[in-house]
Amino acid sequence: MDNFLTSELLGTYMGLSVATSLIVQFTKSLFKKRYEDYVVRIYTFIISVILSIIFIPHKNTTKEFALLVLNSIIITMMSIGGYEVIKDPKAQKKLIINNTENNNQQ
Repeated sequence: MDNFLTSELLGTYMGLSVATSLIVQFTKSLFKKRYEDYVVRIYTFIISVILSIIFIPHKNTTKEFALLVLNSIIITMMSIGGYEVIKDPKAQKKLIINNTENNNQQ
């Protein structure tokens, strides 16, 4: 195997998911310092759209644009979810309620 990533591989769902994850994880610290988590999700979606436009052949029609957006959403969800599974596979999310909200209800 001479190449790790090829344009043919990046034209597939898994290739785009891996490339999106790699780019976001490598550059995420630029956003995490200043912004909340939702900005990283939007950034992941933007990276996914850009890579999809570059590596997936498409026609400039409304139908193709809608498919590009839907596929980018799937790739974004896979990239975010894949990282969470690898980072902490047994994580249990907890709902944290602000103490002031608790005091107001009492």
